[in-house]
Amino acid sequence: MNNLELDALIAEQVMGEARPTYSHEPHIDMRQSEDGNWMCYGQGDLCQWLPLHFSDNIYNANLVEDRIIKLQLIGKYTLALVWVVLNIPETSSFFQRVRTDLDLDEQELFAIIHATAEQRCRAALKAVGN
Repeated sequence: MNNLELDALIAEQVMGEARPTYSHEPHIDMRQSEDGNWMCYGQGDLCQWLPLHFSDNIYNANLVEDRIIKLQLIGKYTLALVWVVLNIPETSSFFQRVRTDLDLDEQELFAIIHATAEQRCRAALKAVGN
């Protein structure tokens, strides 16, 4: 999956905003969607809606993490982030061992994991069930 596809999935499945289908006039300027997850780039008479750059912009990736916290998915997200960042098989026994060995709860583990914007987006998709 390329970053544009990943960003579209994040906008729809994690951020909860479907790709807009409406158009606007004039098409000479950029417009943001109602919830702010899509931008319309005017193409002549057409409105082309593209997702925000969640997977290659750390500010936007942090918006994704804020949404994960709001959805109360921090446990699933942290587990998915460990899988994505360390590129390991998706086994909860590994996650439990890490938590036990380091004596960390999900919030503490979440706070120390460093991930790229793309890794955060991939983990967020896993957390919401994709």
